[in-house]
Amino acid sequence: TPPPEPVVDKEFTVPNPNDTDKNTTPVDPPQSIPLPPFVFPKNI
Repeated sequence: TPPPEPVVDKEFTVPNPNDTDKNTTPVDPPQSIPLPPFVFPKNI
């Protein structure tokens, strides 16, 4: 029962910062791309 406690604390602290940085990067560009399309059709 003692091993599960340290494993969750270490895995939650390592993937947390890395997962948030990687998850925020791919989600930011896709949302910014759909917005520009509105200006593309207006320019044409």
